[in-house]
Amino acid sequence: MTAPTDHAKGVQVIDGTAKRWIAVIVAMTLVSSTLEAIGISLIFPLLKLITEPQIIETNRTLGWFYEKLGLANTGQFIIVTSVCFFGAFFLKNVFMVVFYYVQFTFAFTGTVRLADRLLKLYLGAPYSAFLSRNSAELIRNVRESAHDVYGTFLVNLINLVVELFLIVAVATIVFLIEPAATLIAGGLVVALILAYYKVCGPMFERWGHERLRLSRAALQILQQSLGSFKESRVLGREAFFIRQFREIQESEVSNRRNNQMGSQLPRLINEVILLGAMLAVVVVVFLSNTAISDVVAGLGVFAAAALRLMPSVNRITVALHSLRASSPAVETVSQEIATFEALDAAFRAENAARKMAPPPASIEQIKFESVSFIYPHTETPALCEIEAEIEAGQIIGLVGASGAGKTTFADMILGLLTPTSGRLLINGREADMRSTVACQKIGYVPQSIYILDDTLRNNVAFGIDPGEIDDTRVHAALKLAHLDRFVEQLPDGISSQLMEHGARLSGGQRQRVGIARALYDDPDVLV
Repeated sequence: MTAPTDHAKGVQVIDGTAKRWIAVIVAMTLVSSTLEAIGISLIFPLLKLITEPQIIETNRTLGWFYEKLGLANTGQFIIVTSVCFFGAFFLKNVFMVVFYYVQFTFAFTGTVRLADRLLKLYLGAPYSAFLSRNSAELIRNVRESAHDVYGTFLVNLINLVVELFLIVAVATIVFLIEPAATLIAGGLVVALILAYYKVCGPMFERWGHERLRLSRAALQILQQSLGSFKESRVLGREAFFIRQFREIQESEVSNRRNNQMGSQLPRLINEVILLGAMLAVVVVVFLSNTAISDVVAGLGVFAAAALRLMPSVNRITVALHSLRASSPAVETVSQEIATFEALDAAFRAENAARKMAPPPASIEQIKFESVSFIYPHTETPALCEIEAEIEAGQIIGLVGASGAGKTTFADMILGLLTPTSGRLLINGREADMRSTVACQKIGYVPQSIYILDDTLRNNVAFGIDPGEIDDTRVHAALKLAHLDRFVEQLPDGISSQLMEHGARLSGGQRQRVGIARALYDDPDVLV
């Protein structure tokens, strides 16, 4: 079994909605297990009735039903009983269809909520948290690891509980009919499954860690190769990226093959185990000197139980394999949530301790008071005891050697970084720069403009729902950025597609789109 901490982490990352779903699923699990057990338990009396019809005369319950139905003979009673038995199984399977629908809805809606939660934490985290992280890893966590938590780990944990409930219920029924044979067969099955998992479990977990690493590496090389298309083409480096990607793919082939073999091998082993268990049951039953009708009925029950439990045993071993293989993803997501929620809590606590002023109605002055900043995991300050005042209407240029702290200074104004020491004042009061920027008081034109694969309109009104975009402000921003003539030449005006990375724009046009984007909100400060 996976370590208890893995199960605890799997439960830790689920939200309140998922916990309510789990309560429903657990209740349905108890019902489904009960229905399965009842279905198996009805096989013995049905086979007994078929092989020995005269029991209608000696069994009060059967006799009462036979009399109430008013049938002509026992043959008709057997037919009616068989039809009722089939109807009960049909209704049980209808319930199981509903159960699986609920289970899969839980898994996939939970994946969506967890992915949203991760992305919200990432986008709301301090800028410094991203300086030592790779975007491929974050994308993998949102797209793949979130699915592994719900779609693989939690679903298989539920499957494990469901099948264990079912096996216990069915084994109880069979034990009441033939205790000795049930104990021998059950002990053999449990011992061999535990031995298999004890030997192979660590290997499954190692493959899970390797899968996460390879997924991150594949995403990273794809981002780098496609993102540097122009550079790699000019320098003739395409073969380098192709070779790296091929090597990762070859490693993934081996990893996927091992995982698939690990999930299929238990089925073959279980078939051998259950066949051996059935033979043991046959030997025990025949050695017990039981009446032939009871032998037939008993073997029928064991055969039905074996046919029903074989898929259950297979699903248990597959679930154990999946739990171990997906536990690295659970650990990763749990750590990410804990880390980024702690960062958010620390940021809020810091602002509360400093008694930050709310964002001002307008920015008249920005003042640096002995501001220093040290990047995480470094010792040399990027800024040291900076004193500066910027008044409304001023145009300030930052000049200095590479590494002098110009970008860090700008990032302070943008609210991306907070001072390690000192104070950053707006209109004479210490304010939360992130909130000030969020209120569109400060605009930003980066050196490298990110162009959406979307219309010019949506690129200027960056991140605003299309129905809420003010076209008057879009045109005004484009005019201020000297792109109004360019827009007139476009076939669809501001609704023209710009393509990914602004493939249809010149370098200067991309820069001006960035300026228009910053001016759309009419900020007080432009960086």
